Amino acid sequence: MTARASTRAVAAAYAALWALTLTAATIALLAGVAAQVTPDGQRGGNVSETLSILTTNARMAAVTIAAALLLRIVREWRLIFDLVLGVLYAFNAAVVGVAIAEHGPAILPWLAHLPIEWAAFAISAGAYLQARNAPPSWSLLARYAALAAVTLTLAAVIESYALPL
Repeated sequence: MTARASTRAVAAAYAALWALTLTAATIALLAGVAAQVTPDGQRGGNVSETLSILTTNARMAAVTIAAALLLRIVREWRLIFDLVLGVLYAFNAAVVGVAIAEHGPAILPWLAHLPIEWAAFAISAGAYLQARNAPPSWSLLARYAALAAVTLTLAAVIESYALPL
């Protein structure tokens, strides 16, 4: 696997997450989703909240990396993993898209962490996308997992401490 192939896989996953998010927001707006009150309270900004956010988000990244690892062993499970991961990523993007539609531009300060969080998910999805085509090396998967973990940690800190802007 070349660095270029890795970059393309991560970029494709990142673009797909944003496309799914914006599609969900558009569908929700066209369906006439009712406007909601935008959050106005303070975030906790503490270690407990940061760890809770990190734990929640790490599950999806971990499942994705685990699927990439399992594809090294059982190639026949690719279709099942494609479906499960596709649903997980689409659901997460749809939840954010609907929230954007419900709250409009007022929600954007609450989503300052989202580009970083989506990047972390794109990193883990990039590992899976590469594993679909050819088994990546153990060291490459470990690098993907480490980079996703660091990126998710940064996103969790921003979501907990830096919001709203």
